[in-house]
Amino acid sequence: LWDLRTARNLLTLGEHTNDVNCVAFSPDGKSLASASDDKTIKLWNVIGVVPPPLESVPTEKFPPLVTAIVSFVEPSGNNLLDGNETATIRLDFSNAGKGPAYNLTAKLDMSGDIKGITADKQKTIATLEPEHKDAMEFKISADRSVVNGQVKFDFILTEGKGYDPPPVSITINTQVFRAPELVFVETGIRDDPSENSMGNGNRIIENNETIEATCLVQNRGQGVASGVKAKILFDNRNILSIDSSAALGTLQPGESKSLSFSFTVNSRYSGPPQLPISLELSESYGNYGGIFPLGLEMRKVTLAASEVKVEGTYAEEVVIPSAPSLVSDVDKDIPVGQPNPDAIAVVIGNANYRHFVPTTPNVDFAVNDAQSFREYLIRLFGLKEGNIVLLVNATKGQIEDAFGGANSIQGSRLYNMCKPGKSDVFVFYSGHGAPGLKDQQGYLVPIDANPSNIETAGYPLEQLFRNLSQLESRSTMVVTDACFSGMSQTGALFTGVSPVGIRVQPQAAIPNSVVITAGTESQFATWNYEQKHGMLTYFLLRGLRGAADEDGDGQVQVSELEAFLTDRSDGVPYASRNSPAGQEQIPQIFGQDKSKVIVEVK
Repeated sequence: LWDLRTARNLLTLGEHTNDVNCVAFSPDGKSLASASDDKTIKLWNVIGVVPPPLESVPTEKFPPLVTAIVSFVEPSGNNLLDGNETATIRLDFSNAGKGPAYNLTAKLDMSGDIKGITADKQKTIATLEPEHKDAMEFKISADRSVVNGQVKFDFILTEGKGYDPPPVSITINTQVFRAPELVFVETGIRDDPSENSMGNGNRIIENNETIEATCLVQNRGQGVASGVKAKILFDNRNILSIDSSAALGTLQPGESKSLSFSFTVNSRYSGPPQLPISLELSESYGNYGGIFPLGLEMRKVTLAASEVKVEGTYAEEVVIPSAPSLVSDVDKDIPVGQPNPDAIAVVIGNANYRHFVPTTPNVDFAVNDAQSFREYLIRLFGLKEGNIVLLVNATKGQIEDAFGGANSIQGSRLYNMCKPGKSDVFVFYSGHGAPGLKDQQGYLVPIDANPSNIETAGYPLEQLFRNLSQLESRSTMVVTDACFSGMSQTGALFTGVSPVGIRVQPQAAIPNSVVITAGTESQFATWNYEQKHGMLTYFLLRGLRGAADEDGDGQVQVSELEAFLTDRSDGVPYASRNSPAGQEQIPQIFGQDKSKVIVEVK
């Protein structure tokens, strides 16, 4: 269609597949009929496309004087037309003349890198009175095929009486579509008695426990992921679940979110140890998610999870940080050492004191410490799983069963497992320690002990060392991530008395031994909240996996481990001073031979 007055093409109608042999306008000029040799007749809506005849426009004494200002508005705020974005070009008209403007029309023409870009073609304002303003908005959209480039938008402006405003144009930069990429990062579980879980608290998935699993999801793409949904998939009818789907909303580039769900593996499950549980992630585009196995295994330690949240920031090229882990860095990729089939261990993590004595503070990460040390014993030190006694929230009776009573170690679990001259013995304890207010001795605090009556309710350190000296072991290593000052990071163990510091030092000679304690007699054991471990345990595990190997010979000696743990610039003293507790902690190491090799790290 052409305007004969202006010699301009108004619209091209190109849907016929053969020659067009007849066209006709409707009497009101709003429709056009076309007939073609393709044996079709088409009706076209040309409202606003074809200007009315000049005689239909009222004759005015004064002409209009119309000008237009063009502007660009887009939702992301970067002043670019991004891939998969819809923006607006706005034409603001003003009439500074004395006469009205009729049938004010703007027709859009695009040039440049227009691949993937669509836009409104034409808009009309019926009347613009003198000294008045009005506006048109053209929607422009870029799909995911748009490239980095420029597009020029030219607007040809006409007025019904021929008082055409000057044309306007705007050039806009385009940006290639930035795709999101949803990935599964890792999973942590809990199986202690809580709102959404129920089990024995050893963080091992076992039949008939209610497990609460927390999954960490991250957007590692360059674009925003919106409408993110997560669904847990179970491929075995003997795995029962609730809360298996969640809406995560929007994830910016680099941002991560977590979701939790609960499940139970019943007694009839006979599938593989790695449970057939997967995470399905989807987003609004439908192309940038996927299905990810969670890697949850039966009867294997899975470390505890915490709520995390990471914020992404836009940049010319978004740098995607690694999502903060649900587990400590020392619990990943544990080195594998040589098998030590005769080695034995007792590992204790006492955390939930308030269950028995409400006034005794809990030890937040004691179970984490015990589980992690157990994993290091298996992987790095080469112990058999069956040679490790793991006690979570141990009572006094359980501790005596492991180490023996006041008179002898004979009959204890440790004694029965020990092969004289062949067994390396490992003892690890994380939990409260306490001083005896009467006898000035140090005590391990069982989960059912009242610290105010520790002389009868606790397990004496002197008894532990004496009993260990009766074993005919090849070597002995004792680690106590506990303090014996009567204080803890969350408060005092005693009410109405001043703390009494106890120096933890073996009184009985244990042949070929090394004893590592959390601090001096006046200090209390601090926690590393970021790594979810006691401060000593975290640095001890770091050192054992190679960080303490100062000379790089693949062997960690007692002297090297001592230097690493007590380094006032990078070790436990520095980290504890800068922890929420703000108290310095200096680990103590006792051993007859500081050149002794504790572990080999390859």
